[in-house]
Amino acid sequence: MNNEPIVIFFQVIINGLSNGGVYSLIAVGLTMIVGVLKAVNFAQGDCLTLGLYLTLLFQRLTGLDPLLLLVPTAACAFLAGFGIFEAVIYPAMHKDRTSFTITTLGLSYVIATTLLLVFGAVPQNVNSILKGVAVRFGAFSLPAPRLVSFVIMLMFVIVLDRFLKKTDMGRAMRATAENKDVSQMLGINTRSVARTTFSLGVMFACIAGLLISPTYYLYPSMGGLFNILAMSCVVIGGLGSVYGAVLSSMMVGVLEAMIGTYISVDLSASAAFLLLIFVLIFTPNGLFGKGERIA
Repeated sequence: MNNEPIVIFFQVIINGLSNGGVYSLIAVGLTMIVGVLKAVNFAQGDCLTLGLYLTLLFQRLTGLDPLLLLVPTAACAFLAGFGIFEAVIYPAMHKDRTSFTITTLGLSYVIATTLLLVFGAVPQNVNSILKGVAVRFGAFSLPAPRLVSFVIMLMFVIVLDRFLKKTDMGRAMRATAENKDVSQMLGINTRSVARTTFSLGVMFACIAGLLISPTYYLYPSMGGLFNILAMSCVVIGGLGSVYGAVLSSMMVGVLEAMIGTYISVDLSASAAFLLLIFVLIFTPNGLFGKGERIA
């Protein structure tokens, strides 16, 4: 009996899950921002691009492999999110949501244009010792960069879960997401909570950028596609749901791999939209939505 079709099928599933792991980091960061700030950051995909170029810059300065640059890249991303929040996001929070949306759209343009001016329009690549290396599991194989990315994604999601449940700031973030006015009356510094949340969201997107750096060519405007993917995953999972963002990202990754393998690579980018339409038809609030639109 020829079991090659079965092997191919499960190989596609594995590839899809590995891609979904990267998508989930972007989506988790975005859903945290949506949950606490009650608005969408339309520059989330460009924050991923920022992470890519930070990795490229640090590698040029140090010559180290991208994985060894995880800590400095994450630290710089968090500080960048801190500065962006104070300079751009916080002033826009006190206006209507339309103003906030336009502000983040403008931020997206500013990030992409700045990267274009600094690094140029020519696509560039980040070197890694993992590039071209594959890990075999019996009849299945997975590129080493994807496997490492998936493992690191799981680590960050677990740490985030512990952070939200076991720390004072994490509990404050959950309370603010539930009801900002009540949180303020209880003495929670909601500005600090919003700042930390936004900075973490930027950091998660930049880490996703670092993790995909060995497998993508870098160009300043590449954040647009990931922005759409992240927003679709957030809506599919349910606005403000971290677990929903992770699950929906995995589903999008698998569906994308299935379409690319069995139908057409050109149509694989439509996976997120197809799943979004299907989910919204049957569960308009997303898989883990609470029945209230907050953005």
